[in-house]
Amino acid sequence: MIINLEKTDIPVRYTFSVDKDAKQKSKTIHSVHSNGKLNIVYRDYEDIKNAIELVFRVDEYNLKGVKEPLIFNPTKWVFDRENNNTFVRSKQNLRLIFNRYKDKNRKKENLPSMLVAERFFFDTPNGFETSGFSNGPYFPFFINYFDIDIEKDTIIRGLKWLHIPLSIPVMTTFKCREINEKVLDFEGWVSLDESELDNLLTKRIFREKAKPYHFSKDFVIESNIKLKVEAKTGYLSSASFSFQFKTNDEQFTEGMSFTINKTNSTGSFIVTGKPRIIDPY
Repeated sequence: MIINLEKTDIPVRYTFSVDKDAKQKSKTIHSVHSNGKLNIVYRDYEDIKNAIELVFRVDEYNLKGVKEPLIFNPTKWVFDRENNNTFVRSKQNLRLIFNRYKDKNRKKENLPSMLVAERFFFDTPNGFETSGFSNGPYFPFFINYFDIDIEKDTIIRGLKWLHIPLSIPVMTTFKCREINEKVLDFEGWVSLDESELDNLLTKRIFREKAKPYHFSKDFVIESNIKLKVEAKTGYLSSASFSFQFKTNDEQFTEGMSFTINKTNSTGSFIVTGKPRIIDPY
């Protein structure tokens, strides 16, 4: 079966729920829960052959576990399908907006966290993308199952990213489990990108901040991904994701899970948890 993505200016709407927690020994480092609604507009991106632009806008957002989070809304992502790569557009514009926000809202007590966020988002390569894939439900929207003949057991390579705060390079793989005229079912998993970790360990700046598990590789990654894709439109219908990282001495553990479900509902933007909303466009 060949899936063709249906481009439209009509938003495709989803609900989502995300949980993430980490512990070092018995101490909780963070525990975050968020849920809400988002919509996506799919367009061609003419500057790159066969690329797709996805405009994400959050319609409703509820958050627990983070003090004064920053939310850039909307964000424009480009999926370069031929190179299996994605990036956020207009980062220069994002930085100008962030600087105005920082100048208006900074205080003595929040300036350190603002500077950390600024360095990560604007001075770290792929900082925006890394945050989206490590902390949010974004990566299932960037799987290149389009315009190829998919059969049962077809394998598709997904995205790679540096999962934070672990600083572990990971890659995703998907396998088609079932096909019918309406829906394609995929299962997937996350695994260590061992060659990229070896490459990172050759860089002094990475080695200086590396943890013992980076050198020993004495850890395990357990994961489970399930996707349903509409055969007619190519839109993601639903996704579930679970991820567990733990060192074999159990000194450090991190877990993350999320669900996404396509819906026909509409809504206006609502936020709780006092997030700071930045509209870069």
